[in-house]
Amino acid sequence: MATPLYVVGPTGARLSGGLASGRVFFPWAELGVGATLPRTVPGGGASVSLTWLTARASLAPLGASLGDHVFVSAYMMFDAGALLASGEGAPEVYSRWRPWLEAGADARMRALLGAWSFMDWQVGPALPLLRDEFYYVHGGTAYQAPAVRLDAALSIGVLFP
Repeated sequence: MATPLYVVGPTGARLSGGLASGRVFFPWAELGVGATLPRTVPGGGASVSLTWLTARASLAPLGASLGDHVFVSAYMMFDAGALLASGEGAPEVYSRWRPWLEAGADARMRALLGAWSFMDWQVGPALPLLRDEFYYVHGGTAYQAPAVRLDAALSIGVLFP
């Protein structure tokens, strides 16, 4: 039985940059890198610490304006990176890097806060394309990525003309 880490979810930070059209129907594209804080999952007298490192490509072929300061769009995203699992508190401790691939379709709402800043809200489903399991030595499953997870973010940013 896998520990449902995804119910609580990893927390982290992402640094992104992109290009957007200034028109009412505006496509945009974005590239970013991110990392989560280590997340510890206890069980069987030991625990496993999980950290994700990812690069993300996002593309919104179409968006809409809800006035002068609010924009909405649906977009596709693809993450590639690594998941590090390391054991703690057991006689034998291993660390493993595994490739991490994920795709999703999210919605984003952006509110302009002034001439140079904005706030984004993003939410949508994400599908891990690789679902490795991590095991405790002589025990059960420490963690397996869910088949579908909720991808959500709150961001602040700066606009460059």
